[in-house]
Amino acid sequence: AFFISILVMVFALVTFTVVKLQIHASSSTNAKNKMPLHHAYKRIKSKFLPGYQGSMHYYKHIHTDAEFIGYTPLDKTQDKAFGISFRTKPRNNNGVAHILEHSVLSGSKKYPAKDPFLHLMKGSLQTFLNAMTYNDRTVYPIASRNSKDFRNLMSVYLDAVFNPHCVEESGEWILKQEGWRYDVVDGDDENMSNSDQENMNSNSQQQDDKNTTIIEEVPRKELELKGVVYSEMKGVFSNPESLLYRHTSKLLFPDNTYHYDSGGEPKYIATLSHAEFVDFYNKHYHPTNSKIFISGTVDDIESAMELIHSSYLSNYEKDEKIKKNSEISFQKKKFSHHLYQSRPYSVTEITHDEGQHMLSITWLLNDDSMRSMLELSFFVLDHLLIGTSSSPLNKELMDSGLGSSVIGYGLDTGLLQSTFAVGMKGVKASEIDDLEDLIFDVLKGVVRNGFEEDDIKAAMNSIEFQLREVQTGSTPAGVNIFLQLLEKWNYDIDPYSALEYEDALNNLKKTINKEGSSYFVSLVEKYLLHNTHRVHMELSPSSTLEQDTIDEEKKTMKAQLDTMSDSEYIDVIKQAENLKEIQNTEDPPEVIDTVPMLSIEDIDRNGVEYPVEIIEDAYDTGATLVSQSVDGSPGIIYIDLGVDISTISYADIGLLPFVTTILTESNTTIHSRTDLDRLIGIYTGGVKVDLELIPVHDPSEENIFASENTKMRSILFLRGKCTVENAVTMLSLMKEIIEKTEVLSQEKAIQLLERDIEDLKSDISSGGHSYSVRKMHSRYDVKSFLNEKLFGVKQLITLENLLKNAKNNWSGLQKRLSNMLDINSTLRPSRTIINLTGDRETLVSVFLEVEDFIRSLNQDGDVVNLPDFS
Repeated sequence: AFFISILVMVFALVTFTVVKLQIHASSSTNAKNKMPLHHAYKRIKSKFLPGYQGSMHYYKHIHTDAEFIGYTPLDKTQDKAFGISFRTKPRNNNGVAHILEHSVLSGSKKYPAKDPFLHLMKGSLQTFLNAMTYNDRTVYPIASRNSKDFRNLMSVYLDAVFNPHCVEESGEWILKQEGWRYDVVDGDDENMSNSDQENMNSNSQQQDDKNTTIIEEVPRKELELKGVVYSEMKGVFSNPESLLYRHTSKLLFPDNTYHYDSGGEPKYIATLSHAEFVDFYNKHYHPTNSKIFISGTVDDIESAMELIHSSYLSNYEKDEKIKKNSEISFQKKKFSHHLYQSRPYSVTEITHDEGQHMLSITWLLNDDSMRSMLELSFFVLDHLLIGTSSSPLNKELMDSGLGSSVIGYGLDTGLLQSTFAVGMKGVKASEIDDLEDLIFDVLKGVVRNGFEEDDIKAAMNSIEFQLREVQTGSTPAGVNIFLQLLEKWNYDIDPYSALEYEDALNNLKKTINKEGSSYFVSLVEKYLLHNTHRVHMELSPSSTLEQDTIDEEKKTMKAQLDTMSDSEYIDVIKQAENLKEIQNTEDPPEVIDTVPMLSIEDIDRNGVEYPVEIIEDAYDTGATLVSQSVDGSPGIIYIDLGVDISTISYADIGLLPFVTTILTESNTTIHSRTDLDRLIGIYTGGVKVDLELIPVHDPSEENIFASENTKMRSILFLRGKCTVENAVTMLSLMKEIIEKTEVLSQEKAIQLLERDIEDLKSDISSGGHSYSVRKMHSRYDVKSFLNEKLFGVKQLITLENLLKNAKNNWSGLQKRLSNMLDINSTLRPSRTIINLTGDRETLVSVFLEVEDFIRSLNQDGDVVNLPDFS
């Protein structure tokens, strides 16, 4: 019966695929030939993009020169997406671009509610809603599957950027809320006595009458700075790796806009006036300086064109001066010798026996436009140097013991100019010079020895896979495409060049066939070894910096307070009271009603369904086989190989995250880690390891909430992706990782534990609120309790204890880790889950290979006994 069901399923898939391909061929032709048209826009170019399975249409608005792209995917079930971007060019560190991004969303002419998006979210089916400030642009993207919701979101965003309340005189309070303001300490002016308040009012009147200042007669309280962006950036500037990046950019770009922090430095944010705020808006938020994007059907795009033209763009005139003034200039390479700087960062305590310093070296790669093939070459070189744990820079730095973990973002191509950065944290002060020397010694070694041919193949395959994979992660495809386009479009470079890679890829392949490793060696020599336009940035720990910063802020506030007249001080108090009153006053019903909402009738009850097939005893082996048909990247199969590890004792559960590290870092009995990483690179698009905790519901209980149950399934997943022809190889590599991974050496275990501890500490420091929430949730159900143990602050404590054991009782820890790995030494069908995801044609192509793989597993029929955590 099982075989019949499999045959029926395969036949249905094949039949559906054939029909689909026939429909697809017809619809493809129609989609390619039909293009959105509107009298107010001049079409520049239309082109079908095979890699993205959609057509892109490029226009200019005739009246304003606003640039507009409409993208029509063949897959009509894709989320509809809208985005508008303005090139925003900071000229100082007051964060005006960032504050504007927050402020324009606080009410507009058509939607005057204080926070229209708060109301909008209550009646929206949005799948993406955000706003982002980059170094040189501000972007407002949204997405939704529902047509009416999409139009609602687009309308609110358009009115927010073109008619914001914050640039009006009556909207000055928004700058105080979102940017900065003075307030009394504790922010509670209501604690002031009635007599004090009366005295202040009286003195204010006297000052108005006599035009005198009577500072000593007015009761005063200590002042402090507040504001959403001000507080946000104080947090950003407390994160060491963020500081490293920001200090480096300031030195690496002495002459262009990247010298300044678009997010804002806290001490400069408080210098921003409302007049400067409005001026920046007027000089940047103009249609001539905008890029507009729509992803959807032809009808979606044409209706958007009409809305944007008739309601907004038609009210403006073209202003070439605005666009010219926002252009981003290249920073020329000008350093005759690299720059070095050491800056402090805050730590609670300085420990002299442990490394707490950080060092990063950042190179500026280009000072004029970069050819597509060269840019693609840098992606491959980046993968060759630091792409895997076996890559030379990664491996040599970690093996050196000079630091706890590798830092630096590697290649960054998201702005006009590209950079490459690498370094380490957890470095001792006495070994900073050794680390600098090692980085350059590794690069010199690469020049001497070149790269292995198979390493180049692996890097090329990994990069090509990334290029061809249209949909990744949870962000809607249309939003991803818009953000990708802006990496060229923002600089008035042909936007199609951001998506078209075939010519560059083919040229690179020809170059590699001709020159081999020597091509990449020449890049290392020219752009890294012989490139003096680079910054060596060291961060050194300071146990007094945080208090020094607080004291300096208090000193500044006291100076401000001492120079304020009575009326100025009273204005501060009154403005704070006025802001509180505005914040605490509900928008009237008629204002709330202006915000568009969905009704029940607007919701498609059918939705979009993705067929899921679940076979719990696949091929009579006990294995569970799940297949999901999803249109996306043709010819790519996503495979999740899950192993039930619920039999692990409770005492060892805390070790599971480190076990996943071992699986991604250690040798197997068949291959060294270097060889394994190379094979993964050549034959797959990547393999990663995840832990899943799944509460199990008892069918006999009426309560359907699984979180109330005390039994859990713990599943170790290896998740990979590859082209259809490499599915067998990827499954074989996954099986090898699960069954044949060896325990690390003591030295390597200590190295990885130190790295994981540093990374987790950094994450807790920058995202403490999420760890607090996780800790609170852990009190209420089993899954949350285990999540805290595995991924929360408790995991940090576990890792620190493991590090002590690794140093002082290695044999005991080694035995525990070995026992945990031995649980998977034989992959058994009854403990195995395989999940396949791809389009139907792809699924049909791999079923026989997956069947052979499942049948090859050890058939012993063991049963997993779920642990009870009651």
